[in-house]
Amino acid sequence: MNNDNLTYDIVYIVDDDKVINLTHLQIIKKTGIANETRVFSNPLKALEDLTAELKSSYKNIFVLLDISMDQINGFELLDSLTYINVKGILDIVIVTSSLDYKNRQKGMEHPLVKGYINKPLTKKHLLEFIHNYTLKSE
Repeated sequence: MNNDNLTYDIVYIVDDDKVINLTHLQIIKKTGIANETRVFSNPLKALEDLTAELKSSYKNIFVLLDISMDQINGFELLDSLTYINVKGILDIVIVTSSLDYKNRQKGMEHPLVKGYINKPLTKKHLLEFIHNYTLKSE
């Protein structure tokens, strides 16, 4: 992909709502921020794939993560990633419909979380995050 917006090698979309996943996938495609997008409605499969990727490559990875999911929630997934020696860049943004302030605070206090967006995700939200956070870290 030859795009000036290209920032990440891989974007992971992790949400147990398949309609949300399709919506987020379209937004990612419109922004052109990644070479590849991986979509998971099963957070355990996402964790397995993401863990393998983080351990084996030096890629720039961006994760859109829901909090409320079956099997494991977003916080449990985050805690599982905490002990992985990340070789590349890992930017995680929580994208949730939860308006609970405690969830927001818990998410923003997690060392792997770079942002918190209330659903619905928009192209504008995504590009603001990219501009505000990735440009500061370069």
